[in-house]
Amino acid sequence: MKLTTVLLIITFMEVSAASHGQSLTLSGRNVSLSRVISEIRSQTGYGVLVSTTRVNTNRLLSLNFKNAPLRDVLNKIAADLALSYSMEDRTIVIWPRTPAQAIPIAAAAPVIISGKVTDEDGQPLQGVTVTAHSTGNVVVTGADGSFKIQVEEQNELLVFSYVGYQT
Repeated sequence: MKLTTVLLIITFMEVSAASHGQSLTLSGRNVSLSRVISEIRSQTGYGVLVSTTRVNTNRLLSLNFKNAPLRDVLNKIAADLALSYSMEDRTIVIWPRTPAQAIPIAAAAPVIISGKVTDEDGQPLQGVTVTAHSTGNVVVTGADGSFKIQVEEQNELLVFSYVGYQT
C-alpha cells in the first residue's frame, strides 16, 4: 500500500515545474477527485472551485494522461463522475450535473445575462461566483469583473458570492 502511494505521487510529479500550462500528466487507479483537483491546481496554476457540500470529492476514478490538454482531463472527470464544469480565465468551477429535463416544444430560448461586478469604489472584482438560482448554472467573474451566464428567464434570480464580502 505504501509503495502504491509513493508510485502515485511520483507519477503525479512527472510534470516539469516550468510547465504551468494547460497540459497535464496524471495517471493512477482509484485516485480521489480531491487529489486530482490538487494536481490540476499545481500543474496548471489554475484555481479550481468545487462545493464539497454538493460534490463528493472522495469519489475515486482511474486516469492515464500524459501531456494531455486540460479540457480532455476535465471532460473525462465530468463524464466519469456525472459532473459539469466551466472555465473562465484561469479558474475552473465544478458542480454536479443535473438530469436533463424535458423541454416543451414551445419553450423560450435560453437567455444570456451579462454584467460586471464592482466594489463600492467601482473597481472590478475578479473571482466572484455567480449562480443562477433556478438552474444552478455557475460562472466566475473575469479579471475585469465581467460575467455571462445562461438562464431560462430574463428575470432569473442571480446569487453572487465572494470571499470577504457580505451581502
